[in-house]
Amino acid sequence: MSISLIQDQKLWGLIACHHSTPRYVPYSVRTICEFVGQVMSVELTNKEDHEDLDYKMTLKSLQGKLVESLSQSERFLDGLSQLNTNLLDLVSASGAAICMGDQIICVGQTPT
Repeated sequence: MSISLIQDQKLWGLIACHHSTPRYVPYSVRTICEFVGQVMSVELTNKEDHEDLDYKMTLKSLQGKLVESLSQSERFLDGLSQLNTNLLDLVSASGAAICMGDQIICVGQTPT
């Protein structure tokens, strides 16, 4: 017996129930299993929506810190270099090189 997990009208996964011999599963148990599958499908969608919202809120916070730092710095590059981890988190990077004219500022893990 298997129970489908549906997300956005597509098969997301299955709950598979196995036994070494054929078994009769009463209608009431099958109905409950189908209901559990439907509830889990709704929860999958809710969890994904919440994760997406959390990610967007984190990005907004990082953008706000970046704008604040840039507005408080006399020089653009100084504002960027003060944000080492925030700048990298904003673009999901482990390192970056900020180049302006002849000046290069390395942030995080970068090649020499």
